[in-house]
Amino acid sequence: MIELIKERINSVLKNKVVFDISASDKSEFGHYSSNIAFKLAPSLKKTSLEVAEDLVKKLDKSLNSSESIFSKIEVAGSGFINFWLKPEVFQKEQDVQIHSNFSDGENIIIEMVDAAVCLGIKSIVISDHAKGWVSKNGTKLEFFS
Repeated sequence: MIELIKERINSVLKNKVVFDISASDKSEFGHYSSNIAFKLAPSLKKTSLEVAEDLVKKLDKSLNSSESIFSKIEVAGSGFINFWLKPEVFQKEQDVQIHSNFSDGENIIIEMVDAAVCLGIKSIVISDHAKGWVSKNGTKLEFFS
């Protein structure tokens, strides 16, 4: 996902520069944030805040496009840029609705992980419905008593 975000940013830049994109720890800072304005500011002879505002304006033009991956982009602090992904884009990165037939022997976990990697999914949750991991046909209610 980070590479895709970098591609979108680079598509509106004249000057190419090495910059960072990092996953945000707090939802109020978006899904990802970047320091690109700080990297570009010296060569453009502008403040990082001015560069961030200019870049967000350019990126905002594509927000309503069906090809946009962003639902929201904003400047934070003295020039960081925060990005929120559209739900459908973020969902591709994280899928928490995978069930296995592990105990049935139909798919082994490594096959599901390999498939997730091929689809670009970064995290999955796998559940199984076996009786105590011994046989198929589901977990008995008394198992939880």
